[in-house]
Amino acid sequence: MTIENRCVFWIMINYSLFLMSIILMAWTSIERYLFIYHERFMLRHIISLHYIPIIVIILYSIFFYVGTVLLYNCESTYNVHLYVCGGACYRYRLEFGLIDMVINKMGSVLTTFIVNIILITHHVVQRHRMKRSVISAKKSQEWVRFYFSHHIFLFIFIKQRSLKLSIQLLSISLLYLISWMPYATIGLIQIFKNTPFLTYLLSTFFIYLPYCPVLFLPFICLFSMPDIKRKFDLAFNLFYHHFTMPKQNQVHFITKNPPECTNRPPLVIQW
Repeated sequence: MTIENRCVFWIMINYSLFLMSIILMAWTSIERYLFIYHERFMLRHIISLHYIPIIVIILYSIFFYVGTVLLYNCESTYNVHLYVCGGACYRYRLEFGLIDMVINKMGSVLTTFIVNIILITHHVVQRHRMKRSVISAKKSQEWVRFYFSHHIFLFIFIKQRSLKLSIQLLSISLLYLISWMPYATIGLIQIFKNTPFLTYLLSTFFIYLPYCPVLFLPFICLFSMPDIKRKFDLAFNLFYHHFTMPKQNQVHFITKNPPECTNRPPLVIQW
């Protein structure tokens, strides 16, 4: 296999997996919103709204870069010592460069961020409505005390869940926004005016930012699960106490000549 063929294969694999990950994350955010607020509708159309979009996203990510990297006719100069052999030449073409940077990358990341912000806002509004209903129930008559206590418990439960969900969604959204928007913005500017400074900036610093979601997203998902978080806390506390707590002196009694065992008959009590 020649250097050019290896670079083309590596570029297609690299670009396809990255695009697949950010579009799937965008669709997962939309699907999460639909499952929370339109669960019955999603379950009735589970094939058309869950399985088919995933298959379409995977095929689109593969065939888009097969067409732009392998079949598109432009002059590419590959260098195996550079990141992904220096990249594909289609990125500097107006038509495919805009589609890739604006629609595929920036559009997917902004969709993830906007949908998660809408979901967080929806939770905050619901919590505020629940709080108002609790206050109005408190001001009512004596016979609604049980109703009020039940709503207090339900309000606290929803508040804790919405807080955890908000932290998780904000973490995921900001992780993708910080990782992809600088890279996509510089790549978009290079389509219209490419300078050595932008090339140096992109190839030295921002080209590695898209790897951050791959590295940190599993930890965000793990620490948002209560059982996993509890196990991590327990392991950390055991590790901390093992190395910080002073070890107490233990006294052991050692007998050189242990007493011999005698087989005595049991005592008999006579009446």
